[in-house]
Amino acid sequence: MSETLAFDTAKTYFSFSSATRTNAIIHAIKQIPLVSRLLPMNVYANKGLKTFARVLAVISEPTRLLLGKFIYFAFIAFTAVAHSVLVEDGPIEILPNCALLTFLLFTLAGGFMNLPLFSYSRNLFTAVRSLRMEAKSVMLSYYLYAEATAYVSSLPFTLLLCWLGGLPLWIGVIAPLAPIGMKALVAAFIISHFNRTGVFIPPTKLFGKATTPLSMVLLLAGYVSSIAGFALPLIICVSFMLFITVAGAAVFAIPLRLSPAKFQRLAKEFMTSARADLSATQSSVAQASKSHAAITSLNTSQVGKGRISQLQGLAYLNALFMQRHRKILWRSALRFTAASAAIMVGLIVLAVIFPEPFNDIDYAFSSIAFIMYFVNRGTGFTQALFMNCDHALLTYPFFKKSGMILHLFVLRLRDIVLVNLPTALVIGFGFAVLLGLGNPARPLFDYAIAFFATLLFSIFFSVHYMAMYYLIQPYNAASEQKSALYGIVQAVTYFACWGLIQVHLPLVFLGTLSLGFCAIYCVVAGVLIYRYAPQTFRIKA
Repeated sequence: MSETLAFDTAKTYFSFSSATRTNAIIHAIKQIPLVSRLLPMNVYANKGLKTFARVLAVISEPTRLLLGKFIYFAFIAFTAVAHSVLVEDGPIEILPNCALLTFLLFTLAGGFMNLPLFSYSRNLFTAVRSLRMEAKSVMLSYYLYAEATAYVSSLPFTLLLCWLGGLPLWIGVIAPLAPIGMKALVAAFIISHFNRTGVFIPPTKLFGKATTPLSMVLLLAGYVSSIAGFALPLIICVSFMLFITVAGAAVFAIPLRLSPAKFQRLAKEFMTSARADLSATQSSVAQASKSHAAITSLNTSQVGKGRISQLQGLAYLNALFMQRHRKILWRSALRFTAASAAIMVGLIVLAVIFPEPFNDIDYAFSSIAFIMYFVNRGTGFTQALFMNCDHALLTYPFFKKSGMILHLFVLRLRDIVLVNLPTALVIGFGFAVLLGLGNPARPLFDYAIAFFATLLFSIFFSVHYMAMYYLIQPYNAASEQKSALYGIVQAVTYFACWGLIQVHLPLVFLGTLSLGFCAIYCVVAGVLIYRYAPQTFRIKA
């Protein structure tokens, strides 16, 4: 009877998820400019549009899975050929040992960063907390579904890489099991710890504050090791992969053995932890009147201390926001700075011990835009702005005037540039040192170009994220990111940075190009924000 009830609960949850995905596609279509004007008023009741969205929902799931795995394994393949092509200037050839080492390091990082059993979604929260579905049936069914589809979608690419790299195909069959085993180990540890202590530890905090930097180090180590040509013997890689798989299989049943009552408490702790930051920001509405007074007041000398007390209007509001949310805004940026410093020190040590792979690393500078894309804290910054400030202030018409929007945009842009600056300084300085170690005879102008171009890319992404925030404003009244156009722009930016890696532009040319592009982009962004932000910068339904 319990198995039947669990099956029915899982079936109901997947039906609910399918319906919400269909409605989400209709909502996304409504957000596309021009297209929304062609749609009927009752779009959610229109049978033809509903059928079309349902078909897209069915197609999108395997497409999403296959596309995600294609990008993932294409990146691994790129790192496996990069050393032979870029460093040794040889033929395009996949180095199987490099590919396996990169795959294993990525697998270790993925166990902490992407665990389906504790992957928060609004559907999960609604099903368990609002619709009162049994948490164990819902979460485990999604977990098993995610792992099964991950294996099926990975298998074609692992077999292809083994065939291209000259490895036995049986390695390609068992390789996708290693990530499943790694995630099973992490899930088993979290559940066992909760069963003993009643305390839930999120996967991203398994080692405390060091978890995220450790994951980033593993990801970058996988990339850098292949570029530098480092690899482990095949027998070691395969043995470690088999060990993770067998160990994961041994503990895979631990989540299944947890009683439904304890699983319900675990789910509550997990969801409370996942929504903690969002819940903490609801006080922004209560602070709306204070923010309004801060903007319109002519004398704020009695409302603050130090430098902030000397500011007025928007400058005071922005400085007050930065002061009150300093920990939120700077915490992740400083962690990325520390991780970048550790990686750069490691690369410098490798360049001293093994100088040959670093003799000519100008080609690697083409990846600087891709690196700055990932380390830029623009998304977190704009999300904090909306949830803790603009969510309330956008209810006032005066806050949406062109002059006020542009003025506040400039103030916030200055602050986000400062937040991202430490990481850019570390990466720029580290790359300049690597250039000097690789070829001390190069002109000083090359070092300056490498250093300042890194800073320019950091500034560009700061401007880019702020411009997208004002021109698209992807967040709805519940502070959720709901904008198809925002996702499209992010995808285009990602693939543009990825494409820049393949071009391998000369160092001087890329540095000069980044200078001109950043200057033009800043001017264009300012003009567009002044012209269109009064209509686009609003709370979405």
